[in-house]
Amino acid sequence: MSQGLFPDGAIGTSYFMTNWTPRASNRLGPPPSPSIAAITVEPGTLHLTVSAIPGRSYRVEYKDSLDAPAWIPLVGVHAATTSTLMIDLNIGPEPRRFFRIRLE
Repeated sequence: MSQGLFPDGAIGTSYFMTNWTPRASNRLGPPPSPSIAAITVEPGTLHLTVSAIPGRSYRVEYKDSLDAPAWIPLVGVHAATTSTLMIDLNIGPEPRRFFRIRLE
């Protein structure tokens, strides 16, 4: 459970926070979902540009079919140092693959 001042630094306005924000301004409500700002493709490589929260980590998951029951995590977690995160993925020989980005 997390408790903090809101707006950030205000006196006498303590709230129970629904989402922790270490080293960032306090805010109420769930974290914003990452969104893909740009996609570029080269032979064998997919480049994703993702909106991000600095200091938070993101994981890429994929499916080869939207009918598949579960998303498969790709190896590694990507830490954001700025509000934009660049992720390069080896797309391999699959003719079609579906990706999603998860805030860890």
